Amino acid sequence: MANHEKKEFFENLTMNALAQWAGSEVMSRGMAYQHEGRVRKLALRTDEGLVGWVAGTWQYATSVDVKEGGLISQCSCLYGERCKHAVAVVLQYAEDLKNKKLLETVDDNDERLIILKKDAFGTFPTMSEYDESYDELISKIDTLSLEEARSIVKSIVDLFPEVHKYMADRFLLSSGNMDKIVSATEREIYDLTSQPAWADHWDHEDELPDYSGIRKRFEILLSSGQYGDVLRLGKILLTKGTEQVGDSNDEGETEEEIASCMDIVFKALLPSSMPAVDKMMWAVQAGLEDEYGMTRGLEEFWAHHFEPSDWSALADSLKVTLLNKESLDLHSFSKEYQRNKLTDWIIRAMENSGRSAESLSLCREEAERTHSYVRLVKKLVNAGMHEEAEEWIRRGVDETADSLPGIAGELRKILQDVKEKEKDWLGVSSLLAEEYMEQPSIKTYEMLEEACGKVKVWPPVRQHILRFLETGNLPGTEGGKGGKAVLDVWPLPETGLKIPQAKYRTRFPKYSDLIEVAIYENIPSIVLHWYDLSQADPNGKQHDWNWPTGELRVARAIFGEFPDRAISIFKGCVENEIAQTNKNSYEAAVYHLSELGKLMEEKGRKGEWEAYTSELRQANSRKSRFLKTLDMLSGKRIMDL
Repeated sequence: MANHEKKEFFENLTMNALAQWAGSEVMSRGMAYQHEGRVRKLALRTDEGLVGWVAGTWQYATSVDVKEGGLISQCSCLYGERCKHAVAVVLQYAEDLKNKKLLETVDDNDERLIILKKDAFGTFPTMSEYDESYDELISKIDTLSLEEARSIVKSIVDLFPEVHKYMADRFLLSSGNMDKIVSATEREIYDLTSQPAWADHWDHEDELPDYSGIRKRFEILLSSGQYGDVLRLGKILLTKGTEQVGDSNDEGETEEEIASCMDIVFKALLPSSMPAVDKMMWAVQAGLEDEYGMTRGLEEFWAHHFEPSDWSALADSLKVTLLNKESLDLHSFSKEYQRNKLTDWIIRAMENSGRSAESLSLCREEAERTHSYVRLVKKLVNAGMHEEAEEWIRRGVDETADSLPGIAGELRKILQDVKEKEKDWLGVSSLLAEEYMEQPSIKTYEMLEEACGKVKVWPPVRQHILRFLETGNLPGTEGGKGGKAVLDVWPLPETGLKIPQAKYRTRFPKYSDLIEVAIYENIPSIVLHWYDLSQADPNGKQHDWNWPTGELRVARAIFGEFPDRAISIFKGCVENEIAQTNKNSYEAAVYHLSELGKLMEEKGRKGEWEAYTSELRQANSRKSRFLKTLDMLSGKRIMDL
């Protein structure tokens, strides 16, 4: 793209286009950075790209350019591209163009561009000048003289500390001095795992330990056949790393780093000199110690074939471990969970060694002890023992309905699956009806409708369900609100399963669920009926669906049949969001306003929407942040704002 075309691109760039490129969250932060004057020494590159310093927690070098008709960026921050710093640079350039400010032009020797080139070379390329393939680069290296190659290697060692460390390790390896590599790796593990680990993704700032050095050393030790050392160091890393992840405040970056190191460790397990059962025991213990999914690499190990005798020996070894834990107090979720993880492995080992009957007995023993009813019931169902499975389901639901409703719910679902396979649709319908009344959801309502349809009982079931949502009267009971009789008989049998006691008082009518059903059944008049009643009922406004998400669903559902009411609801949501006077609410208001504009345009009322938008602008003329957010919707050039 020619230089003048790039300038024209920046001159014609709209807020909306910039927001689509960066994303609304990054756009908002970039606007704040530019408004706070964080962009410093903005300059033009010789190719009309932009480069500047942007002040954050640190000072970042940021470059923005135009390629193939779109924006590209590179930054020395964690994100690397499409970041708030790049947005701030673009906005500052638009302001400078508007004010006809002359910018300095810099060449490739500018400090910021050198920093960005180093980052691109050291991590990954993001600018066009680093598009050479690996093979092309290697072919060029092959043409270098020995002196040229030595000079480049020395430069790389000086520039990159990790290369310095790698080269030192390679020289130690070539000298046969493995003990120093092992000792250095162990020291580094203790050092890294003692460091804080946090990341603030709102501000793109972090302090995260770098495990790349440990990965490289693990690879060196693995390739050298030091399997025992790798496994010993891996144990240390898993133990200390688990403690570090537990204390960290990031979004999984630290555990991902440690997991990538552990992936290498597990490759040392199969070729190690340990007997097969000891390798298996090592892997099980590592998995049991892992609390954060850092032992994913063990899947490759367990894909290996082990003899039934090895599995049997593993089961016996793990049973000894279980017996040593018998004295533990199990009156806590975490201890039950750890015991279940251990018994899962014992059961797996027994089944793989042909001791299935013994494994099923262990499942029965553990079910009541650790509430592991689901595991037992699944085993019984898979074995075709449906009668015993149903007995344990009922026992498990009775035991867990009040204290552990998640387990009770899983047991109900298994029973439902069994009855579906048996084509007992009345039984399936009964279970779904109970589930819906306990915790209404449209998905369950839809499944209930489908199941009842198979035995042609949906009309009366629907009648009772709607009456329940309106009055709280359970299906099958006589009478209704105001003495209104229910004419149709409840057609479903009782499940016999315990219903958990309600922890909170439920108010009726359940307006939100009645509205959701009417939306699902596409009856706009009923949607509006229940919405209006909820607004008139002081208790109805206590439902969290009312504002703004639920109200917008109502507006969308009735727009076709009742456009004026829908527009009124939309406007109310927009104005309520604006009244919150914060960045997120302004963005929500503009998003809802945009949706309203599209709907009104479909009705031929675009002029009315534009007039309303102008009214909002005038009424909120002092809310500069809202006006800037609204400008993103306008499609105007940034320079014209």
